[in-house]
Amino acid sequence: MFMRNISVSGKVMSVVFLLSLISLINSGIGYFSLDQLNSAAGVINRTAADVKIGAQLNQNILTLSRAEYRLAADPGRVADVRRVVEETKASFRDRIAAAVANAEGEQRTMLVEIQRLFAEYEPRVARALDVAERSSNTALTADQQTILDEVATSRALADRIATELARYVDHSEATGNRRSQEAGDMASSSGLLLIGVAVVGISLGLLAGLLVSRRFIVRPLTVMVDGLQRLAKGEFEFRVDYADQKDEVGSIARAMEVFKVNAAERQGMLEEQVREASRKAERAEDIRQLTFRFQEDIDQALTILNSSATELEATAQSMASTAEETASQSGTIASAATQASANVQMVAGASEEMSSSIREVSAQIIKTSKLAANAKDQVVSATTRVSSLKTGAEAIGEIIELIRSIAEQTNLLALNATIEAARAGEAGKGFAVVANEVKSLANQTAKATEEITGQIGKMQSDVQNTVPVIELIANIIADLNDISSSVAAAAEQQSITTDEISRNISEAAQGTTEVSRNIAALSEAAETNSAATTQVLSTARALADRSGRLSTQVTKFISEIQAA
Repeated sequence: MFMRNISVSGKVMSVVFLLSLISLINSGIGYFSLDQLNSAAGVINRTAADVKIGAQLNQNILTLSRAEYRLAADPGRVADVRRVVEETKASFRDRIAAAVANAEGEQRTMLVEIQRLFAEYEPRVARALDVAERSSNTALTADQQTILDEVATSRALADRIATELARYVDHSEATGNRRSQEAGDMASSSGLLLIGVAVVGISLGLLAGLLVSRRFIVRPLTVMVDGLQRLAKGEFEFRVDYADQKDEVGSIARAMEVFKVNAAERQGMLEEQVREASRKAERAEDIRQLTFRFQEDIDQALTILNSSATELEATAQSMASTAEETASQSGTIASAATQASANVQMVAGASEEMSSSIREVSAQIIKTSKLAANAKDQVVSATTRVSSLKTGAEAIGEIIELIRSIAEQTNLLALNATIEAARAGEAGKGFAVVANEVKSLANQTAKATEEITGQIGKMQSDVQNTVPVIELIANIIADLNDISSSVAAAAEQQSITTDEISRNISEAAQGTTEVSRNIAALSEAAETNSAATTQVLSTARALADRSGRLSTQVTKFISEIQAA
């Protein structure tokens, strides 16, 4: 399996990489959502500006219409009316030129059509002004009728311009509503997606952590500990698992396999040495029996001398055998101690590598925590921008309220003008027409203002709904930041524990080295004892040589020994 050949640090890092990838995906989703919300806010702002320009252009047309009716009511004020007309036309041209420059698609087509209609409307207003300037007091009534005819003719164009402006405003409002709805849908779907990714990511991280730790770290280490305990009890007939892995666990398993083989070989050597000692003991018993029979055949006078020589020689041989056995055991134990020291040093090196890997994991987790904190700051910034958008929408609402107030005042003035025209009788009919028109325009303005107010209210509601979504994103990122901090603390604690294990193993290595030195000293003592035993054996043989007069009995004794 692929994971069996990855180091312990690599297994841990794979879990960390999975969590980092999920955090990166969540950050990307959040960034994309904020970008879409920012784009929608820009469209809404442009829509509000388009609606405002439409209202201003409509106000310019209303001003021109009122100027025409004022001119029809009182041609003598032509100079004042001309000044108002020129200022209004200049304002209309500037505003629609700016709107055309910033518009595109269907909006631009509408504005170009409005420009064309206004170009037709301007000459008609100019002709009405020219008629008023040429009029005299004697022909005032006829000129008023002419002006009214011009006004009636231009009124159709003014109505068409107003209709196109209404279409332009409706299109702008529809665009704003559509983008606002899209932004709301995007915010909802992004919130659900962020929650889903976070839940799935955390679940996968926990599952991967449990799988990696239990199956590829804890279970193999438990098997290794059980094997070492069986070796300590002298059990060698078992299979060492995980030796085929290429990670730290595999290294420990292979080292334990070598240790098991060597220990089994040493156990076999010890058993062979015990059997050899048993054979030597049996032979010694045969020699003792022969010596006993030999003592019965010896003259009583030489019994003490021969007995002393025999006992001295037997003792020397026993000491030599014991010294040889001691030297052999010392060499075996020294070899075992050297192997144990090497194994302990190998485990110490592996522990140091594990400690270094855990420190690297801790550093990577700290970096992940910093990235989560940075994402949290970005979400706070997005919340601030949405709050600014909310404040702008409230300011637009205040402007609409002002327009509504102006429309109501205009309606009131038109009502007063109608009353005054009725009082004037026949002379006030023309002024009554103007008053009714002004009242109609005021009512249209009030209706348009109500519609704009409703749209602004919807926009404010959408902005308010966006704020909790962004706050939810901020809370999720904060939770990820806390989780990263907790994992970093756990990794730091694991690093401390691994360092303590490395220190203990180093002390164990020093202890095995000390044991090796003591065994070497024991081996030297065994060699010294062997030399002393050789000297005692030489003395016994010298004593036997001095008993030459007993050569017959000695020859018989040697023959019996060889026969035995």
